[in-house]
Amino acid sequence: MSRRLRIYINSQLDAVDETNPVFIENNRFSGNLIRAITTERDYTIIVNNRMSTDVPQLFDTFPRGIQLTAGNNHSVIKNKVDDIGSSVFQIGIQVNDGVDDSTISKNYSVGSEQYDLVDGNGDCDSNTWLKNKFNTSDPACIE
Repeated sequence: MSRRLRIYINSQLDAVDETNPVFIENNRFSGNLIRAITTERDYTIIVNNRMSTDVPQLFDTFPRGIQLTAGNNHSVIKNKVDDIGSSVFQIGIQVNDGVDDSTISKNYSVGSEQYDLVDGNGDCDSNTWLKNKFNTSDPACIE
C-alpha cells in the first residue's frame, strides 16, 4: 500500500519572487493520503479543493487534510475536508505555530479524529478564522 503526500510546496528560499502567490485550486484528493496539501511557502492560496482519506490513523499525528507548516499570508478558502473515505483525517486543517497573517474562511471540515481545525499559535489573534463549518477546534475561539 503506498501512502502519499499529494501537494507539497516547500519554502521559497531559492524563489525569484517571494511575494508571488502559489495557487492550489479546484482539485480532488482521495485514497491513501497522509497529507493532501502542505505548504511552507508565503502567499499560498488554497481554494475550492476536496479531500478524503483511506489511510488508517498513524500514531496520533497523521493523516492531515491541509497543513500550513510555515510561511505567512496564506489564504485557505472554500475547501472541503470530509470523512467519506474509509478512514478520517486526524486533523482537518492545521496552521502551525509561527504561521501568521493568514485567512482561513468558508471551509468545511467535519469528522476529524482529533480536531477539525487547529491554530498552533494558541490564540485567534495571529490568523483570521471566519465562517468555517466544523465540530471541533483548538483553540475554541476559531470560527
